[in-house]
Amino acid sequence: MSGLGKLSTVKRFASKQNDVTLVRWGDPPRLCVAKRFVDRARLEKELRISERIRESGLRAPAVLGRSEDTVLYEYVEGRTLCALLDEAEASGDGSGVLIALGLLCEWLGAFHAATGAAFYDINLRNFVLHGGAVYGFDYEDAREGSMEADYGRLLAFVLTYDPAFTGLKLGLGRRLLPGMCGGGAEKGGVLDAMKRELTAMLTRRAVKYPLTPDAAAAAIEEGNGL
Repeated sequence: MSGLGKLSTVKRFASKQNDVTLVRWGDPPRLCVAKRFVDRARLEKELRISERIRESGLRAPAVLGRSEDTVLYEYVEGRTLCALLDEAEASGDGSGVLIALGLLCEWLGAFHAATGAAFYDINLRNFVLHGGAVYGFDYEDAREGSMEADYGRLLAFVLTYDPAFTGLKLGLGRRLLPGMCGGGAEKGGVLDAMKRELTAMLTRRAVKYPLTPDAAAAAIEEGNGL
């Protein structure tokens, strides 16, 4: 990480593609996130997108520095949407996470408007609620695609977080879909994208879910339960 000076590691974050760590950096030391890329082209792509979305006013961590293979970001402290969903499932109260997911839908719509691309990597650990706003991280997987593609993938991910297809998660999906459509997305496109992602998950994760992709779409659209 030459070029960034001394970085003192605090902890490592789970990441399948890169080495991501919480570090102390600077004088006086401050908490930052160091993201070390395996692929230099993906680093450059992420920096281009980061600059574009921050110029648009979208909430995203500031870039504090870089080296040949590492980007140093400000640390945005908050709760991941994955953690909020887990807490909602444990308590049986989805009101708080519904608000956060609604903010995420707005964030994804603004991301598409700013970049012309789909965010694609809809992992709820990539989004943090901080100060009443959602911040998004990890743009390297962004690619050509529509708002419907991102919204459909979001529904698929929400429905399949363990435990999958609970009444609470189906209820969240039913409540989110009208807001997505009100934001300019086409309902059929969102549900088709959700079914495609659920079908891919069945293969990728080698699991069986209590609802087929078609049945899940019907449950979300029509309000049918399990």
